[in-house]
Amino acid sequence: LISFLVDAQQSILVTGPRGSGKTSLLGSLMLELPQNYRIITIEDTPEIPVEKLRDIGYNIQHIKIKSTLQREAYEISADEALRSALRLGESVLIIGEVRGQEARALFEAMRIGAAGNIVMGTIHGSSPYDVWDRIVNDLEVPSTSFKATDIVISCAPIRLGEGLVRTRRIMGITEVLKYWREDPQAENGFLNLMEYDRKKDRLVLGKDFKKSPILKEIAKKKGMSMQEVVQNVKARARIKEMIVKASEKSPEVLSIKFNKKAVNKFYELITSSKKIDYSKILNDFKKWMNDETKQLKA
Repeated sequence: LISFLVDAQQSILVTGPRGSGKTSLLGSLMLELPQNYRIITIEDTPEIPVEKLRDIGYNIQHIKIKSTLQREAYEISADEALRSALRLGESVLIIGEVRGQEARALFEAMRIGAAGNIVMGTIHGSSPYDVWDRIVNDLEVPSTSFKATDIVISCAPIRLGEGLVRTRRIMGITEVLKYWREDPQAENGFLNLMEYDRKKDRLVLGKDFKKSPILKEIAKKKGMSMQEVVQNVKARARIKEMIVKASEKSPEVLSIKFNKKAVNKFYELITSSKKIDYSKILNDFKKWMNDETKQLKA
């Protein structure tokens, strides 16, 4: 589902407490971006694997900003970096962490569409409501601008059963609806596309998944029915499952290089199909996977 949303150029914020895997998830989402996009990353502490992404062919530029804890530094401020990035024209913006005065410029850019195709970033919080509360009340961004956020992905480190080890999980994928005025929680301004089921230890579809305005809008733009949207999402899920299963024998398939090749292969199979048949696409992908893993072993 997240792969589908990134491909559809939605604005995404990843939230969670420290150690929940926000930046790791953000880095993995960048592999779902087409390689013909220009990407601009803005961080004060370099964590996104910029050099690795360059090595596999991404056009990516990194802007290092000064930390909010530093009084004197040679790096520019986050606000200056963001405005400079916006002046470069249409780009994908990746914000290492949204936490200061740059938030106002960021959300205004998202709202008017000046930021280009996609904006993705991380922000501390425990839920979509926490994100709204922090952005609006702490960072003083108007609610009308916050509505430019399409998706909030909530992460958390949790303990399964009686175990003492904390495991990182995505707790929910939430759509930010657009019709509320003041308080999204009180006015049902959030729609859960997927929710974490603790008993099953997995994400399950939310009960209102097929009512999603964003998915309906994406379907309309792509000339798809909602049934075709679901088929597309399931196909992407199946491909990820194939990669994870193959990694049990060939750990190399979890590498950044192999995953980008896999994403490119999926897009190639989709675009080369006159009439999309997901069963055929999955069979062709499986054959490709088998050939690739044999080469890795060789």
